[in-house]
Amino acid sequence: MICISKLSVVSLTFLALASLASADSLLVGFNTQTPLQVYSLGGVYQQDFGPTGASAGVEQNGLLYVAQPNTSGPTTTLISALNGAQQVVSSFSFPDLISDGAPGPNGTLWLSGYDGTVYNVSTTGTVLSSFNTGYTNIGIASNGSILYTTEGDTSDGIDTRNASGAIQSTVHTGLTSLYGIAYEGSNSSLYAGTFSYVYDLSLSGSIITTLD
Repeated sequence: MICISKLSVVSLTFLALASLASADSLLVGFNTQTPLQVYSLGGVYQQDFGPTGASAGVEQNGLLYVAQPNTSGPTTTLISALNGAQQVVSSFSFPDLISDGAPGPNGTLWLSGYDGTVYNVSTTGTVLSSFNTGYTNIGIASNGSILYTTEGDTSDGIDTRNASGAIQSTVHTGLTSLYGIAYEGSNSSLYAGTFSYVYDLSLSGSIITTLD
């Protein structure tokens, strides 16, 4: 079982680096205690990736941007861009604790904070826009135009939003404490993580597959 404290999350995203996996994979962060871990879509462990203490990773422009929240000091997160050889290409310090992320438009990043704020930032850390979801410990995913955000500890809901953060619709999954989330394009589904399980969900919120 994954033990998750109040400010911690399970973070998911898809990793498309050919040197890591031959097909789409799940990238999972465990309570900022380990490196990111790569799993097949069937839940088979493949490898660790990146530094210890990571909460999330975002694949963008052939690099993986890894978030390492500083949970014991100043409220900052180190975001490092790693190549397929796990070499740091660039990095920046972001002034919030980041729980999850997703690819953004025009080569940017979506980042979600522990406090529920969502940021669209450049790959050098410049904030281009932001909005507050009203929830804490949330995850964020995108299908390229639509955002999906979880409601963390508060509810079983997944909110569909536009790029400005306005809620377009909400689906209720019956699963409490949904944290990190990822969009899977091949079958238009969502992967969402709780304390110890990852669920593949339809866009209507029904469970397709459960991974332990």
